[in-house]
Amino acid sequence: MVEIAFAGPMGAGKTTVADLLVAQERYTRLSFAEPLRYLTTTLIGRKIDKKLDRGTLQRVGGAARSKDWHGIDTPLETSRQERVQRLATHIFPDAQQAQIDALYQALYGEGYSYGWGDEGYWIRRWRRDYLRAPKPVTVDDCRFPIEGVTLQRMGFFMVRLDVPLEERKRRIISRDGAWDDAWSQDATEALVDGIPFDLAVDGTAAPEEIARQVLAAAREWKAARRKKREPVFAVN
Repeated sequence: MVEIAFAGPMGAGKTTVADLLVAQERYTRLSFAEPLRYLTTTLIGRKIDKKLDRGTLQRVGGAARSKDWHGIDTPLETSRQERVQRLATHIFPDAQQAQIDALYQALYGEGYSYGWGDEGYWIRRWRRDYLRAPKPVTVDDCRFPIEGVTLQRMGFFMVRLDVPLEERKRRIISRDGAWDDAWSQDATEALVDGIPFDLAVDGTAAPEEIARQVLAAAREWKAARRKKREPVFAVN
């Protein structure tokens, strides 16, 4: 089986198609954002509401991979307190003590501080889960070029779903009840076009048809790669 990753902006249908691979082809869906969602849930103290918490998710995700926040992982207690206070205020402009305490516990009690501020922070956390996951794996949320490059090097077949903005807005409003134009300006959206891909698909097609196209193309891609690796023998 070919491991497959989906790239594309929010509302492109990445998770819908990935879930079809899970249901029909026994893939394991493994999202880069799972650790992000867990950490955000810990910080806000409740289940994530996509309508209310998208901005918080983006700030947490961006801070973890931004060099501006490098150095969170320090053994000095006074530095920890000061840095957690600044980071909590960045994530929550009106941060309450409960949120500051939750962030401190996640960073230093659960080990989330390790590597914080490095571009590949979420990739390393994802890779740890990947090594333990049943194979094959499908990834439904490749949003950064570095993620795409990493997955390609690991042998994933990269698929980009193309869907017009207005259709994506319609889908998100239908699903989450809201749309904010500022969401599309976040780095998680702005860098999507730079992700390398092996196949581009019209994301407005029926999910079942997209899944069929992707699987067929992935199998052809795998066969072509195998053929290129076959040894060449001289014929006497």
